[in-house]
Amino acid sequence: MDTFIWKYRHYIRADWEEGYLDAESLRHPHRRLISALVGSTPGVKTLLEFGTGSGINLVHLSSHYPEIKYFGIDINRRAILNGIDYINNNSLHNIGLSVGDATAIKEMGSSTVDYILTDAVLMYIDPDSLLELLPQMLRVCKVGIILCEQCSVGSVYNDHWRHDYQAVFGTLAGVKSISLEKIGEEHWSGDWVKYGYLIEVKKSHIKNQ
Repeated sequence: MDTFIWKYRHYIRADWEEGYLDAESLRHPHRRLISALVGSTPGVKTLLEFGTGSGINLVHLSSHYPEIKYFGIDINRRAILNGIDYINNNSLHNIGLSVGDATAIKEMGSSTVDYILTDAVLMYIDPDSLLELLPQMLRVCKVGIILCEQCSVGSVYNDHWRHDYQAVFGTLAGVKSISLEKIGEEHWSGDWVKYGYLIEVKKSHIKNQ
């Protein structure tokens, strides 16, 4: 139901897109955390954001690391079209956006991009679907996965999911390490200060993966 609402929210609320690509949203402090983590790994050439919305994280990252090629997919066609207009109007030639869901990840080749990023996206995916998606994300990435998500010990649902990412990734092959950085008041507010984390999962390279 959560993904359905996001996919068709432009029919539900006419003003849904307000703030998605404005200057205030682009400067949101949590994006600095994501940017710093991406920049801490030398030699990153490609990054895919799953659930990119209109691509605002990719726009922010491109301003810091223009040498990286960015790809974004989202199930909301209107959001993607708005993002494409913004990218074209601002001549951001290193960003590509397309409509797609988890199936798009499954159809990608192995080790296709260096990093895969999600930002407040997996909280709308149920635990069973998450267990199907994460192995595919590990397969597709070369370096690792960056998650800006809310999490708790044990999966908890309260309007959205707070998955136990340490436990979930602990069951998956291909994980070299997982690190969690708590999101503080200087970067967000509300439930994000209570439950929000920037999570980096480094991939181990397994033969025949």
